Amino acid sequence: MVNTKMLPHLINLLDDPSPEIRNSVLSELDKYGMALEEEIVHSDIELDPLRKLMLETIFEKNDRALLKKDWMALANIQDETSKLETGLELICSFQNGRFYPAKLSSLIDELVKEYYETYLEPDTIKLVYFLFQQKRLKGADRDYYNPMNSNLVYVLEYGQGIPISLVAILILAGQRLGLEIDGCNFPGHFLARFNHPVSSELILVDCYNGGHLIYESDMNTLAKDTLKHLAGLAHERVDSITMLRRVLGNLANSYQKNGDVTNQEFFEALLERT
Repeated sequence: MVNTKMLPHLINLLDDPSPEIRNSVLSELDKYGMALEEEIVHSDIELDPLRKLMLETIFEKNDRALLKKDWMALANIQDETSKLETGLELICSFQNGRFYPAKLSSLIDELVKEYYETYLEPDTIKLVYFLFQQKRLKGADRDYYNPMNSNLVYVLEYGQGIPISLVAILILAGQRLGLEIDGCNFPGHFLARFNHPVSSELILVDCYNGGHLIYESDMNTLAKDTLKHLAGLAHERVDSITMLRRVLGNLANSYQKNGDVTNQEFFEALLERT
């Protein structure tokens, strides 16, 4: 059992000139486990940049442990969209920090509120135009392998992301509007899909390229074998776990390309367990 009253004193000792004392203090702080960062916030302790840097390794280890624990609980969520949003929110919290003020659910709520200020009723094509033309959400072309491009809070704050992140934003906003939008494991990159409300024609959405719409009738110009393959993919429903597994794979790949072996291996292990 750790003594929370000792926490301010231990934090102050991080500045001690003796390496032995500093290492001893870090060892004691490590015993707080996943509660350390929360206890620091609740104790109103301000961390200067140097102390924050000294604690970074402990914080990151605790954040990985917390994400692993909460991720396993996703299996208990029955609703597909809720499972997807919860999983993506967990990734945002891991990358941003648990106490980052912006939360995914609130940002999506704000988007939907803004949509209603312009459009009187839910409409998928209008939502696509709103997100990828009016709000200018776009594909991340210059830093595609930045791990933060899988973080939907980051994507909404900076206006760019990888295909599956942009598709997820469309799906979550559409769910709040009562619109049925799914993901599509199309070759090249991830797309969204929905059925036209009048004709029921299948429409694919390339969110990475400005929300470009691809109508099923347009596929008839393709070669017969290619058409059969692509049509099968287009009509295949992608569930939340499939999407989340793809996000985990993207994160592992991005961390690898950025030389972060610890997080690469962590997300590879999480992918294996999902």
